[in-house]
Amino acid sequence: MQLSANGGQVIAEPMDVMSAGRMAIFADPQGAAFMIFKGSSDMPPGHDQAKLGHIGWRELLASDVSTAWDFYAQMFGWTKGDAHDQHKCAQTEEFQASAGSHKCPPRSA
Repeated sequence: MQLSANGGQVIAEPMDVMSAGRMAIFADPQGAAFMIFKGSSDMPPGHDQAKLGHIGWRELLASDVSTAWDFYAQMFGWTKGDAHDQHKCAQTEEFQASAGSHKCPPRSA
């Protein structure tokens, strides 16, 4: 499976979500969980991030941004966008389609 070959793991196997579709939950190599959902219709709806229920922002906080980028690029073909400083994190790298990844310092005890 491509997921395990890239260091990810299955958290919850694919399951029906009533009559809405199917979903499964996975984790990337650093343990960040993400879900994949496929609607029951063969035709996906048009994406409009201004509409209720459509994804408008994705964000990943990672201690090893390079490993995270490699994983998501291999799994989904994502590419980097602009980089800039933000928050208390060292740098923000933007995914295509309004998403971001932040490298943050370790949590203090």
